Amino acid sequence: MRIEKIQNRLQFLHLCLHFSSQKQEKLTILDRMLINQERGQLLKEIDYPKTEPRPVPETVEIKLKEIQLLIDKYDWKPLNINQLNGGY
Repeated sequence: MRIEKIQNRLQFLHLCLHFSSQKQEKLTILDRMLINQERGQLLKEIDYPKTEPRPVPETVEIKLKEIQLLIDKYDWKPLNINQLNGGY
């Protein structure tokens, strides 16, 4: 996966976690764990491109898409937006 695509996915996952914490709880503890596993694997993939991907299950991906729709609908921004702009 290209670095830009990885960075975009990391930002998206981070934003979804923030939305679920700050605006409207949509993710279970298990969903959060699976999202963070994917995030860790993506970070590893930046340094080791042959890393095997670990995407979230389809049920979680559906929730993430629902969250994206809500973020767009409300034009929602996280309280600590600066965290999303750095580090990835």
